Amino acid sequence: MSRRVTKREDVAQAIGLYKTNHKVTEIVELTGVCRRTCKNLADSVPQRLKEVLGNTTKY
Repeated sequence: MSRRVTKREDVAQAIGLYKTNHKVTEIVELTGVCRRTCKNLADSVPQRLKEVLGNTTKY
């Protein structure tokens, strides 16, 4: 497979698939985004959600 530029749409699709409980290998097959990029996105999703939602813990 040849290398190509990962577009914003590819990243959005990969994140959407990760949120719907697809495995990284399935995301790679469906989107064409490399495995390492998908793994990095999967690792960053929970942290990004915390940044967007803020601290939801009530004291």
